[in-house]
Amino acid sequence: MRPDWDEAAVLAEVDPWFKLSEKQSAGDRKDRKSEILASANHLWAYLRDLTATAGTAEVLGSAVVYPLISGTRPDLYRAFMCRTWAHLAREGTVGLVHPDSHFSGDKEGRLREAAYTRLRIHGDFVNAGNRFFPPPVGRSSHFGVHVYGRAGEIGFDHLSWLFSVDALRLSADDDGKAPDPGVRYGDSWDERPHRKRVVRVNEAMLARWQRLTGDETQPVRQARLLSPVSTSEEQAIRALADYPLRLSTCQPQITSGYNEKTAKDDNLIGYNVPDRAGVVRRPTGWSEVILKGPQIGLANPLFKQPSQGAGEVLGLNPMTLADDAVPESEYVYVAKPEAYRAAQDVWSDGRTLEQLKASKREVTRARGRRPGALEWNLWRSRRIRRRRSC
Repeated sequence: MRPDWDEAAVLAEVDPWFKLSEKQSAGDRKDRKSEILASANHLWAYLRDLTATAGTAEVLGSAVVYPLISGTRPDLYRAFMCRTWAHLAREGTVGLVHPDSHFSGDKEGRLREAAYTRLRIHGDFVNAGNRFFPPPVGRSSHFGVHVYGRAGEIGFDHLSWLFSVDALRLSADDDGKAPDPGVRYGDSWDERPHRKRVVRVNEAMLARWQRLTGDETQPVRQARLLSPVSTSEEQAIRALADYPLRLSTCQPQITSGYNEKTAKDDNLIGYNVPDRAGVVRRPTGWSEVILKGPQIGLANPLFKQPSQGAGEVLGLNPMTLADDAVPESEYVYVAKPEAYRAAQDVWSDGRTLEQLKASKREVTRARGRRPGALEWNLWRSRRIRRRRSC
C-alpha cells in the first residue's frame, strides 16, 4: 500500500461525482473542487488528510528511519518488511505475504540485496480468476510469499507463476517425472507441484540473469529477479544472455510519452467526450492522435481501438486497413500546440546535425556572423579538393 494522495477520494466524501463520474474534464473538476473547498469545514478536512498522507510519505522516505527504502517510492509493505528483519531473533524466521515490486525497480537495488541475503523461500503467485484475493485486486495481479531469516550468503528457493498453494508446498518433494510445468496445463492453469519449479537462486544465477537484462552497471547482488516457470528455461536464458548484440548498442531513442495523469492535470490533454449531438471526434490526421498502450501491438500501431472495449483480443487487421487509415484517439489536445509540444520528448536526427556542422555557412550563421568572401572561397576550395581526392 502506497501513501499516495488520492484527491478524488477525499473530495468524493462530499461530492461522489469525483469517483462516480468517468472521463471528467479538467474544468469541471476545478469548478467542483473550488465549490467544496469554499467551506471552512471541508477545507480543514481536506488539509488534514493531505497533511497525514504527506507526513507518512516523509517518514517512509527518511534515510534515518528506513535507509533501505530511502530514495524509492514510499510503500508501507517495504517499511513493514524492514521492521520484521530488524526484530528477528538470531535463529528466527518470518513469513510475509506482500507485493514484489522491489525485485524489478530501478532504484531498489539496495533493498533487493537486503532481501536476497535474508530470503529462504520465495513463491510468486498469480491471482488468476481472483482465486486468492477478491476484487478490486486484479485477476492478473502477482503477489509473493516470502520466508526470511538472518542475513547471510545469497541462496534461496524461487518458485514462479504459481496458481495453487500445493505448488509451493509440495514441489520440493516431487519426483520430477511428470511433464514439465508451465503456465497452462490442458485447458486450465497449471496448478501441479513439480520438482522443476524450484529454481535455486545464488550469486552465480543472479549474474546470468543480469547479463540477460543488461543491468550490468549494478552490483550482481542487486540484480533484478527473473520469474522462470521451471529450470527447463535455464538453457534458453543462458543462450539469450550470451548473445553478443544488445539493443543498447544501436542507441535507440526511446520516450515514455505523456504521463496520463500529469498530462491531464497540466491541462495538456483531455478525454475525447461526445459533443452535444453524441458524436465522438475522429482524428483527421496522425498529428491529432494520442496513442495509448493497448492500441499498439507488435509492429502494429493500429492494433486495438478504444471503441473495441476490453473483450476484443484480436484488434484490427492490417491487411484490410486503408492506406490513409488513422487510429481513434481516446484523448484530444486541450492546450495550445506550443504548450503540448514543449512537453513532448524530442528525437534528434544525428545525421542532420552532422550535416549542419559540416557546413561552413551554417556554423558561421549559428555563431552570429557572416563569412567574408575570402574565407568562404578558401573553405569551398578545400571542400572541392576533398571531394576530388575521394
